[in-house]
Amino acid sequence: MVDLRKQVVNQFAKQTFSKAKESIGIDGGPSTQEENQGGPINWQHYNYPPLIRLVHYSTDQLKQPFLGLAKKMHACAILIVINQLINLLNCIIESAVDCPQIKNIIVLYSILNVAILSFAAMFSFSNGYYALCQGPSHPRRLLVYRISQVILCICWFVFSIVGGNSPFDGWAKFKQLSQCNLGFSIFLGVVQNLIYLVVCGMGVYNLVVMRRLYGEDPFIRDGEQAQPVANTAGEEQQEEKGGFGGMFKKIGRANRDKSDDEI
Repeated sequence: MVDLRKQVVNQFAKQTFSKAKESIGIDGGPSTQEENQGGPINWQHYNYPPLIRLVHYSTDQLKQPFLGLAKKMHACAILIVINQLINLLNCIIESAVDCPQIKNIIVLYSILNVAILSFAAMFSFSNGYYALCQGPSHPRRLLVYRISQVILCICWFVFSIVGGNSPFDGWAKFKQLSQCNLGFSIFLGVVQNLIYLVVCGMGVYNLVVMRRLYGEDPFIRDGEQAQPVANTAGEEQQEEKGGFGGMFKKIGRANRDKSDDEI
């Protein structure tokens, strides 16, 4: 009886946790039936982010150009996390200097930004990755990715400009930092703003490429590597039917093969 109660409690806890993750858009992926339809990825294998492990992320089963798109989306999220850590370091440096134009509260704001903006970037990335792999069977993923990516791109652009008492080191803040003789903080601010602009540009590019690739099969299927061999055999048949032109092509191919063997 006690074991039965434990099983019921554990099952209830798993369902509650799964629904909570799904409600914020980071559920573990499709069911087993959807998994067979969606490709070779085991969506129930949570491996990302490291230590936290809320979602599944792997590029081993993806083919080009889907592989490149997934890596670019991932790079955008990683760059934002790195940028928030740089911003936190810069805010600590700025607050350590006795300058009345800089408020110490920016350190607290920066700590909050590390958590909030990093989560927002990872949230958008995970939905884009799931939409790319799962295709039209999960249209909500694509919608969430598009909306979140547009909002974040606007935010990154604004953050690269704003100054004042905000924790962001936009171009408008450089005059204030110069008055406080914070040359190194200006350098870190330039690095942050360039990262924001690069991520903003990559985000727009990813949206365009996602629109073009969405709905196609992104996975490496069995037998795809044998395709070039079949094409070569078909070309040889065409050469045999092509008269003198086909004969010259065949001689040229033989010479190339001989040169490759000598090399």
